Amino acid sequence: MKADRPGRALKTYMQRLKHAALDTHLIPNHIGRTVEVMISHLHDRQTEPVAAIPVDTLIDKTGACRRTIQYHIDWLLAHGFARDARGAVGQRQLLYDGDLVAEAQGIDLSPFLERAAELEAARAAKNAHDKRKKATKLKISKARHQLKRLDAPVDADAAAFLASLPRRYEAMSLEALEALLDAIRSETERRLGRSKIADRSATGCRPTYTKENPMKCIQQGLGCIENDVRAAAGHTPPDEAPSARAPEEENPRPSRHQDREKTGDRCDSGETVVPDRNLLVATMPPEWHDLADWRELRANWTLFEQVARMRASDLGIRQRLIDNTIAEAGLSTAIAIVLLADTGTASGRVRSAPAWATTMAKRAAAGEARLVLSLQAELRRKSGRAA
Repeated sequence: MKADRPGRALKTYMQRLKHAALDTHLIPNHIGRTVEVMISHLHDRQTEPVAAIPVDTLIDKTGACRRTIQYHIDWLLAHGFARDARGAVGQRQLLYDGDLVAEAQGIDLSPFLERAAELEAARAAKNAHDKRKKATKLKISKARHQLKRLDAPVDADAAAFLASLPRRYEAMSLEALEALLDAIRSETERRLGRSKIADRSATGCRPTYTKENPMKCIQQGLGCIENDVRAAAGHTPPDEAPSARAPEEENPRPSRHQDREKTGDRCDSGETVVPDRNLLVATMPPEWHDLADWRELRANWTLFEQVARMRASDLGIRQRLIDNTIAEAGLSTAIAIVLLADTGTASGRVRSAPAWATTMAKRAAAGEARLVLSLQAELRRKSGRAA
């Protein structure tokens, strides 16, 4: 059947090339409608794309006048998308030899086939350009939102920069969008660097943001879990004497109700266990590593809170919820809730991060969240994926 109807496959391929020419703006839309009608009237037994459709039929199908149809045909001929294959006096007809089309007279659309590689390449380049432009717009929206939510001093330059940002990006070119994204990121680094100037090392180097050695962080998190279990049972790790331990920095904003055991999980001895910072760092998803180096997060609760707030904004979690959780259950608990909401959303276990975080915040305030167990389970899943 397909061998008897070669024109069907030809029409399908011609329509594809026509769409490629339209998508890349090589043919105007109003002329593309005329080309579409011409292609649709190719005979099923034709092997060459010669449109023998009468002008009156084109007028009826397109709704254009005779003069407009003639202009469309002249444009196709002038721009190399068609050739004039009409008869001596302008006939448009098909000449048959039995059931086969022996000769076709009309407008020859073979240049579409001859330029097929060019049209396909142009369409692929256009799709890649559009995809890159869309991704850049999303990055700009995310970076702009993070800049506005940044917990850093807003000076006159920062206020002027925020006011100068365009509200719409549709008319901007890809180059302009990428330049805007670089400007927003530079402003974010400037303000973030100023807010962290007291947290820099003695060498004065700016903090780096990297995903370096994530497995080491996971191993340290697993070791911390083992130490917590042994400490709860009253045993000291054999390789670490009590006197050799460095005093760990305490949570700068503890819970108002920790004395009533309303935060975190409870071990067998009855002691309340809040999420450990090493465990939080070991469980972080890649998006958190993009915002700050994990070494700095292990040493700086303020930076850890700032990263958690930025991720909460991306997830749609209200900042007021974080403030209330910090006041009720402590900073480490608030960070753990945002972190678990982030990993749960990425894996599909959490459908609505704001609703899930609200529920977990209420449970944390009542001492029923069991966040440490959830973090340990997430760390085991992460270790399994890494292995």
